[in-house]
Amino acid sequence: MNLRGSNSEKSIALLGKRDFPTDGVADYCDWLQQALTKQGHEFAILEMPWSKVGWLQAFQWLWDQSQHWQGTWVVVQYTAFAWSKRGLPFAFLLAVLLLRWRGVKLAVIYHDTQGFPGDRWIDRLRRTIQESIMRLSYGLADRVLTTIEFSRMPWLPTPPGKAFLLPVGSNVPEPAHPPVRVARGPGEPKTILVFGITGEPHTSAEVERIADPIRQAAAQVSGLRLIASGRGSLEAEERLRQALTNYPVEIEVLGLISAERIAELLLVVDVLLFVRGNISSGRTSVVVGIAAGLPIVGYSGPHTGFPITEAGIMLVPPGDRDQLGQDLTAVLTNPALWQSLHQKNLEAQQQYFAWDTIATQYLRALYDDAA
Repeated sequence: MNLRGSNSEKSIALLGKRDFPTDGVADYCDWLQQALTKQGHEFAILEMPWSKVGWLQAFQWLWDQSQHWQGTWVVVQYTAFAWSKRGLPFAFLLAVLLLRWRGVKLAVIYHDTQGFPGDRWIDRLRRTIQESIMRLSYGLADRVLTTIEFSRMPWLPTPPGKAFLLPVGSNVPEPAHPPVRVARGPGEPKTILVFGITGEPHTSAEVERIADPIRQAAAQVSGLRLIASGRGSLEAEERLRQALTNYPVEIEVLGLISAERIAELLLVVDVLLFVRGNISSGRTSVVVGIAAGLPIVGYSGPHTGFPITEAGIMLVPPGDRDQLGQDLTAVLTNPALWQSLHQKNLEAQQQYFAWDTIATQYLRALYDDAA
């Protein structure tokens, strides 16, 4: 695929290996492409084929493809495992160096915003390598795009003069504005939604983080339903049911469903419960709730900063399950609080998380002479 013509009218997203069965980075690029097309900007999405043909042929492919990219913006999408089976993304750095040699206008977007956690020596080594590679790629890039606030990325060189904040948007169809919610029928229980459950060895601990605040809410709310959807939800179903045995909570586990079905689901549930780490503007599973005006309850943490703090989210200190249960109960029982959070999400969606807004910020970061 050779891209020619005015370099100000096109850019290229370069991905590593796509994840399966879902890939948040690929979804991000697809939705951004649609929004940029509406603004008259050509945005090509290419995948480095290393998982199919091996690294030698993949770099030959990149060398051949990039011969006509001089002066064109190429935005390399970074996650550690997209560029390495073991999370050691040396090939990502080599791809950046190759593109630098080719004379492209080079940008990097970090979808992984820090090295992977863990206390074992192998975890510490992997994290050191990952963050060293991110720092080196920062130095090589003309622009750096981040999905969370710069101050939340301790490895990022300061001052971050060439870094620009570009939050993620919803990976399901954006509803009408304002969203048209489906009215609850007489006697229907209030509904809590959970998106995705982390796989082993973390499943049991995460199920307990989900169940504990729901048990607290069940003591004060007459009739509750838990809907679990997304990756890992089917595998965790039995443990969810065991954790909520003897509590008046209906449980529905949907597994992976279509984006259109998720969009419909968001308009009938009452609150999104998020306990998969801390809430941030790089979490698509949080932003889908914001886009639908759905109040969210979840943990704050080191990545929780602007603009996610402008949304309708009840943020709880990490690990404070009592407060999590109290806030979840408050959202379910206080209509005025629910409406306030709903309205804040609608405003934050339009100002920060709508794809048209993100596309505008993308073009400004790459093409504004003042940037």
